[in-house]
Amino acid sequence: MTEIESKTIALVGSQKGVYTFLADLTNHKQLMPESVYNWSATPDECKFTIQNMTKLELKVSQRVEFSEIKIETKGEVPFKISLSLNIVE
Repeated sequence: MTEIESKTIALVGSQKGVYTFLADLTNHKQLMPESVYNWSATPDECKFTIQNMTKLELKVSQRVEFSEIKIETKGEVPFKISLSLNIVE
């Protein structure tokens, strides 16, 4: 299994505000690079295409209020993704 770990990203805002923004997958479109298109989302799930790669579906699998959001792939996908967003002050 390949594991890719990203570095910490600092965001300006309260812990509650950052969590509230990230907990709603409809907001994630603002964070996507230009290579992502055909975006559609609900607060709990999103679908999109990555240019010259594949289509992906993601869903929120767990929320811990104001501190953690876990997102994973949904349905049939060419590779599995698991994201853990940890929000700390």
